[in-house]
Amino acid sequence: MYIRQISILLLLSILLIPTFFIYICLGPVKIPMNYIMKVLALGIDKAFNSKLMVPQSLVEYFDIIWKIRLPRVLAGFLAGAALSVSGLLLQVLFRNPIVGPWVLGVESGSALAVGLLVLAGALAVPGGITSPWAIFAASLMGSLAVMMLVLSIASIVRSIVTLLLIGIMIGYICSAVLSILEVLARNIQLHAFIIWSFGSLSFVTWSQLKLIALVSLPCILLSILLGKCLNAYLLGEDYAKTLGVDVRNMRVVIILLASILTAIITAFTGPIAFIGLAVPHIARLILKTNDARLLVPASALLGSILTVYCDLAARLILSPQELPISTMTSLIGAPIVITLLMRRR
Repeated sequence: MYIRQISILLLLSILLIPTFFIYICLGPVKIPMNYIMKVLALGIDKAFNSKLMVPQSLVEYFDIIWKIRLPRVLAGFLAGAALSVSGLLLQVLFRNPIVGPWVLGVESGSALAVGLLVLAGALAVPGGITSPWAIFAASLMGSLAVMMLVLSIASIVRSIVTLLLIGIMIGYICSAVLSILEVLARNIQLHAFIIWSFGSLSFVTWSQLKLIALVSLPCILLSILLGKCLNAYLLGEDYAKTLGVDVRNMRVVIILLASILTAIITAFTGPIAFIGLAVPHIARLILKTNDARLLVPASALLGSILTVYCDLAARLILSPQELPISTMTSLIGAPIVITLLMRRR
């Protein structure tokens, strides 16, 4: 029954491999495939033997791959998967396909909280606050605060269009407060933060990447395991109750998972637009199903691939100048949203 869908999932899984090597290979400095394999093997050996010397012929490539491109491509995979699954969870929660962490202002809330911690903290503390855990905690509090606000409004306002407009307004308010902080920030801190606020994978470090993986991968796995409950919830709370689903707890779990996935990515990459909104729809179009048991892994895989290629395009189109990743994700995501809105009339 699901042979076609499972085949597509396997294909998407396989496509991660060429996506990884294409990203590592291309850039201002093109790296031949044989050098990539040597450098990756050398880096793994060096992790177990720190005294191992890097041959002079590989020094340049070693630094480019292990210090720049490898953490960046892995961050792209995790960011795309996390935001796509978060978007799908929010669409199930509101039972509406035109919602996502960016549209509802959840990403903006995370960005504002991180801005308050980093920029306001930098005004009081020399060098600012750079602990990955502190940044993630602030981002999570910001995303949860906006999520709670949106849910409170949703209990009063029944129109999804009104709810979406309110979410966009919340995003504008968060952006306005961030602008005030940017005016007060020091020049060096301001430059880095502005690039981050546009959405960028370039600042993700290995320590941050470990934290992203530690938080996001279990949340994505749990979302996959909840596929059957998500299907029941999508058909209505009354129907879900007849199947034995604890609707109240299920709602809390969805909110927490969506908020954590959005927060952990936004904390270190900045807000990345449209991935959480557009990718679940692309997954539905490809799989031709609304079964969450298939859509969650498909969205994660598709989001990973799409985000990495968007970041690659952002690096190459105006090379050596780099575009914000949200520029590329918006160019792809916006037409999808327009098409969906026109189809829903």
